[in-house]
Amino acid sequence: MQQVYRRRRIVALAVVLALLASVWWVISTALGLVSQVPVEVKGLRDGRMNGAAAAAPEIRVPRGTVRLDVDGVDLLGTAEPDGGRLLVRPPAFGEGKHKVSVTKGRFLRPDRSRTLSFTIDAVPPELTAEPVAAVERERGVVVEGTVEKGATLRVGSTEIDVRDGRYELEVPAPAPAEVVVTATDRAGNETVARVPVPSIQPPTRAVHVSALAWVTPALRDPIIEMLEEGRINAIQLDVKDEGGEVGHTTKVPMANEIGAAKERFVLKDAVDDIHQRGGRVIARIVALRDPKLAEASWEGGRRDDLVQTPEGERFGAYGGGFLNSGSKTVRDYTMDLAVEAAEAGADDILLDYIRRPDGNLDGMVFPKLTEGVGTEAKKDREKVIEDAIVDQVTELHGRMRSLGARLGASVYGIAASRPEEIAQDIPRLARHTDFLSPMLYPSHWGKGEYGIADPNRSPGPITTKALEDFQAEMKGTPAALVPWFQDFTLGITYGAEEVRAQIDAAAEMGVKDFLLWDAQCSYTAAALSRQQS
Repeated sequence: MQQVYRRRRIVALAVVLALLASVWWVISTALGLVSQVPVEVKGLRDGRMNGAAAAAPEIRVPRGTVRLDVDGVDLLGTAEPDGGRLLVRPPAFGEGKHKVSVTKGRFLRPDRSRTLSFTIDAVPPELTAEPVAAVERERGVVVEGTVEKGATLRVGSTEIDVRDGRYELEVPAPAPAEVVVTATDRAGNETVARVPVPSIQPPTRAVHVSALAWVTPALRDPIIEMLEEGRINAIQLDVKDEGGEVGHTTKVPMANEIGAAKERFVLKDAVDDIHQRGGRVIARIVALRDPKLAEASWEGGRRDDLVQTPEGERFGAYGGGFLNSGSKTVRDYTMDLAVEAAEAGADDILLDYIRRPDGNLDGMVFPKLTEGVGTEAKKDREKVIEDAIVDQVTELHGRMRSLGARLGASVYGIAASRPEEIAQDIPRLARHTDFLSPMLYPSHWGKGEYGIADPNRSPGPITTKALEDFQAEMKGTPAALVPWFQDFTLGITYGAEEVRAQIDAAAEMGVKDFLLWDAQCSYTAAALSRQQS
């Protein structure tokens, strides 16, 4: 009797356990339907994937996954650990529809599955931006255009309203150097429109004035007289010169630390003085030729700041003082000086020596810039260095515009025809500056250049030929041409006739702006006519 009773208890217990197991199975199945398998398909948005994500797919699934089908093919065997998950990298997805199915096993519970279906959309959204007319630097600007339906539009992190496929964006003053508009479609494809904002070129008839000349009455007074007579309307005043000296009292830490600050004058006082006399101020910064910073960097262990030889020594030309545009220290120093000048009221910032040293590139090493680029790939090395120069100028351009100043760059006369010799890509630089100032000194051209037997004796013809190249290279860019002309004697005596020949030749080509150079800062007033502005 007891055996029968015990047997019934066992049967009853088995029935209860079976019932509980059934209930547990049903509940687990129900929970499994609600709780999905966590699957991450990189770049998947609203059932769409863009071209970049489709080219290099990544799928992450939980550990315990027993099957991963990609378009019907189980790729679980290719999975690799990825933290607490598994990572699968399928072949690139082509255009059209695709499906990812994942099955995850569970102990004493039914497996869970999840399927994701999506479409590859690799076509970026359509976006147009209308050209912007040149504006005064203290004015804002309006950018408008069209964008594909359904795409979102932003400038920086700000989303822009779109109505009936059109947008209109008001950018407050001061006018930026460039407005970057980005359209993003539902798949995440992006189209970027870069809208350069040209600055109205004010009339510029200027002369170079060094810091020492500014504080020397015998040199400064005749220049001030030229300004007050209307022969010139602007003064190019040195902020940092070829010797690396900062002539004014400066708060830029680096200039004071390396002994570059000479404190000859107060910059704001000089700017205010010139403005009160009706002139504009063009603050010149010699960017990459700097013996002061070069010496301090070399001795201080920041050797990547300098251009070097293949043997790791300082590059010998220019007194071993040529800097590397790939160095953050170098870029920051130039930026700090430019910001200080703009905040002091300088109207324009003019970069000089914004290039590589001239000469054979095989004898130069630009730390971090050219690392990994084989010496036999000379064009690749040239491109990397040009890119660094353009990047530095672009960064400066945006910052100067935000401070209400314009940015220019002095460039070699040969840069329009032989840019690779000095890493000055004229069309690209012209897209990221307000003006370019080619140095067209007749004495600096070799005999026979442009078919002219002796350019130094032919200031008018050589000016015409050289400007033709620059006008062609800068066509369609927002930058103006403000060339440097020669007002000094080198080999042949230069007086009013020779100086005027350069100015007249340029004017005949529609280039009426100019800068005159004389290292001694003694100018030929008779070559310049009196004008109102």
